[in-house]
Parts: sequence; C-alpha cells; structure tokens
Amino acid sequence: MSSIDLQKAMQELQKPFPAEDIEWRVQRVVKTSKGNKAVVLAYVTNRAIQNRLDEVFGIGNWKNEFKEWRDTGVLCGISVKIDGEWVTKWDGAEETRIEAVKGGFSGSMKRAAVQWGIGRYLYNLPETWVDIKEKGEHYVKDKETGITGYWDTPQLPAWALPAPTIETLKAKYQLGNGSLDGFEEWYNKMKAKGKTDSEINHILTASLAKKKGEAS
Repeated sequence: MSSIDLQKAMQELQKPFPAEDIEWRVQRVVKTSKGNKAVVLAYVTNRAIQNRLDEVFGIGNWKNEFKEWRDTGVLCGISVKIDGEWVTKWDGAEETRIEAVKGGFSGSMKRAAVQWGIGRYLYNLPETWVDIKEKGEHYVKDKETGITGYWDTPQLPAWALPAPTIETLKAKYQLGNGSLDGFEEWYNKMKAKGKTDSEINHILTASLAKKKGEAS
C-alpha cells in the first residue's frame, strides 16, 4: 500500500458509522433534582470494526491479536500490511464486571481500532445524559446508587452520522413495516415537519431497536 493509498485508507477508516453500528454503555448513574439520570458513552461495535477493516484493507491484509495486561486487563493489537510489512497498533482495556473476559477482549479491540482512526470521532461527542425511566430500551441496575430503571438510546448529532441515502431509509422502513406501502406519504410528512434525512434515519433505527427489544 503506497503513501497515497494509505492517506485514502485513513479517510475511509475515519468515516462515521450508521447509528445501528454504535452501542452505548452507562458510565455512571446520578440522582438529580430532575430525576435519576445516567451518563452514557458511545462505542463502535466490534462487528462494525471488523467490517470496516475488511472493506478498507481486504480480509487478508489485517489481523488482530490479544495479550494479558496487568492483572485483569487485555491488550489488543490490530496489524495492517503496508508495503509488505505488518504495522501494529496496540491498546488495552480492563475486564468488565459483566462477562469479564469477553468484555476485556471487546474493549481492548475498540481501543486499538481508535488508534487506526476507527470511531475516533466519537471522542468529540459532548457528555451525553439520558433519563432513567420505568420503561425504555435498555435496563440499568447501579450498585453504588441502588438506582434501577430503563433508558433510551440517544440520538447522535448529524455530524456523527453518514448521510443516509433514500435507499437506506426505504430498506429500514420495509424491515420495520413488512413492505414499502405508505413510505412515500410517511417520508413526505416527516420532511414537512422539518426532519432531515439523518433524523428520519434515527427514527427508523429507534423503531427497529424497539421492535427487536419487544421480540426478545
């Protein structure tokens, strides 16, 4: 891979991901005068990271490896073949309280991917707060505060999302409704309300996530 190709590859690696390739995790839970709230952090899923590496470098031109780190941590190295040589970037993560070993592997790969520019833009997100409610998409049980409840996936700002195509919107609408019947009318109503395609995409994604949660 030449330096020019590498520059193009870095641009491709750094592109934002669609909302369905982003997962959110609770960082901390807080009692406030306006109710219970949580600060959540956004991460690119490992599957999306693997797909991005496949797309940019090809399935035979990248690899990952793991090593033990400290007492309960895991190091991940993501290697890419450049000019016939393997270049590796490392980062690590501690094991998580839930699925400890799996969490350590997952977290370390996410951090190593950031070293290659994948998902680095998510660090530019402002601190994201969500309300903890009686019903919602995700369940949280915080040992420190004793707070339990549900929270909904936040909406990413437009700059943190790829511009969705009309084909993408149609595909999500069809997946959620079983057909494209009524799409044009629904889409025009959304546009008449001033919704951007990115906002419409978020509405469709949230609807699919809700249906998936109800089915599980």
